[in-house]
Amino acid sequence: KRIAFKAIDSHGKGVRVKGKIINSKKSTVVEFEDLGLGMGYTNFTPSNGDAYKAVVNVNGQERTFDLPAVKTDGINVTLKNTTTDAIQLEFITNETYLSKIQDQPYYIFGQMNGHLIYGAQVTIKNQSSVISVPVKELPNGVIQFTLMTASGKAISERLVFYDYAENLAIQVKTDK
Repeated sequence: KRIAFKAIDSHGKGVRVKGKIINSKKSTVVEFEDLGLGMGYTNFTPSNGDAYKAVVNVNGQERTFDLPAVKTDGINVTLKNTTTDAIQLEFITNETYLSKIQDQPYYIFGQMNGHLIYGAQVTIKNQSSVISVPVKELPNGVIQFTLMTASGKAISERLVFYDYAENLAIQVKTDK
C-alpha cells in the first residue's frame, strides 16, 4: 500500500529527507526520498507481527523513528478514483476482521473547510467495498473523509485533494 510522509523542522518548514524503512531484523524493506518540501510517498505493506522503524537522513544527520505497530483488525479507507463527478472510496479489511464486522452499519462523513459536505451509512459486505461520493458542485481543496462506527467512534480517516473543479477566471484592471 502507498503511504505518504511529510518531514518538517522545528519551525514547521518542510525539509529534504532520504531514508529507508527497516524491519525488526534490521533489513531494509523499502527506501524513500521526498519529492520536494519534505513531502513524498512510498509503497509499503507491513507484515503482521513485525516491527518497523524509519531511518531518516536529514541535513547529513541520521535519525531513527519507531513506526506504529501493525494492526490485525481494522478498516482502511483508500482513494480508488477521482473524476469531475465523483470520488470513489474503497474500504479494505482482512478476512478475519470482516467476519467480525460484516453487515454492521458504519458511517462515512466528508468535510471540507470545516463544513460537512457528505454523509452516508455504509455496510461492509466484502473485504473490499467501494462507494462513490458526488462532488459536482465542490470547489478545489482538501476533503477529510472519516469512517465511524454506529456509536460514533472514528476508526479510519483519509485526506483527499480534489482538483477537478474549474478554476476561477479572475481579471484585474486598473481604473487608469
